[in-house]
Amino acid sequence: MIPESKVEQIEQCLDEGHMTRREIARCVGVSRDTVARVANRRRRFRPAAQRPRPKVQPPPLLNTADNERIGRGKVEAIQRALAADLPHRDIARYLGVGLSIVKRVARGEPVGEKTPESARCPDCGAMVIMPCWACYIRSLVKTPGRRREGSPILGLELKPEDYERYLQVRRRREATEGVTG
Repeated sequence: MIPESKVEQIEQCLDEGHMTRREIARCVGVSRDTVARVANRRRRFRPAAQRPRPKVQPPPLLNTADNERIGRGKVEAIQRALAADLPHRDIARYLGVGLSIVKRVARGEPVGEKTPESARCPDCGAMVIMPCWACYIRSLVKTPGRRREGSPILGLELKPEDYERYLQVRRRREATEGVTG
């Protein structure tokens, strides 16, 4: 915390406009960052005891039955606190929720909706949100006749000689798979 006299000195030098921020920092004996913060009015210069406190009493803590989700009552309490112009951080602290939840309520985004639960896929055994997309994609790949004859797998434009080579390799592979399969 820098003394108020130095802040006033910095502000005076900035108002005069004859010195750069670097020169002001060197002259006053503070860092360039401090001069920048004073110039941008982003620095608190009052001691914590003199800082103004919210005039509105914080809403009482609400208990939700489900700790995994935020209750409708808590969302309403956040909305009341936002209407009273309390800072987001104070609302989060008073209500015991995350700052991101308060910001989402302030933006009007939905909160508290139940997220889909994951389960173990009976086919592949992975923990997924059902239906298992991995198994679905595998079944599509294994399904015969999914590709049109003569269409490249990746949809690439091949030169005629490269495309002929691709078709030869594909015919050979299909022939060997047919014999071994």
